[in-house]
Amino acid sequence: MKNIFTLFFIIVILTLTVNAQDTTGILDSLKQQFETFQFTRVISSADSLLLNKALMSKKQLIEIYKIKAVSEFSLLEEENAKRSFTSILNLDNNFQFDSTKTSPKIISFFDELKNNYLTGLETQKKIQVKILG
Repeated sequence: MKNIFTLFFIIVILTLTVNAQDTTGILDSLKQQFETFQFTRVISSADSLLLNKALMSKKQLIEIYKIKAVSEFSLLEEENAKRSFTSILNLDNNFQFDSTKTSPKIISFFDELKNNYLTGLETQKKIQVKILG
């Protein structure tokens, strides 16, 4: 019985390690597509990656959503970009873009969305206080 448990534990650890390495390699591929302006492909690849959110860290998810959102914005898909940027804020509402690596237009778009998002959170908190208080 002990041997079966040990074997099962080893298999689980190996599976998680392989999945983490696969995700890292796929994320590198996504970044390469992004850097070569293959935005449509980036969006499709990101959507596929996001089907396995449970296997990724918060940092990896933010990176995927960031690349996807900027690609959508670059293709003038503003509504899709808003959804992707909002997904970033759901993971980290303090997220900020690096202004040395990101277009001012994208930063402005994101910052406006972020301000609306944070205002919405404050409004929700006030409503909850009124209801519960």
